[in-house]
Amino acid sequence: MLVGSPADTQQGFVERFDALEATKYREPSDDVYGDWHWDGARTVADMMAIIGHRIAQADAMPSFNAGGESGGRLRGQALPPADKP
Repeated sequence: MLVGSPADTQQGFVERFDALEATKYREPSDDVYGDWHWDGARTVADMMAIIGHRIAQADAMPSFNAGGESGGRLRGQALPPADKP
C-alpha cells in the first residue's frame, strides 16, 4: 500500500486515503510522507520488471489464447459488457 500500513483494515485504509485526498491531494503540501509503506508497490514494480524482461527476451511477441477471455481481440479493443457475451 502506498498510504496506510499493512496492518490497516480496509476501512482504516479508506479513511486514511480519503483524508489525504481531501486535504493534500494536488495541493502544495502533497508530498511523499515517511509513514507510507512501499512494500506492495515494490513487489508490483519487481513483478513488472520480471514480466517485461521475459517479454523482451522472448523469441516472439505475446499473443492472446484463442479460447481465452480476450481471444481474438486486438490491442486496445474493449471487452464486451459482462451481461452480454
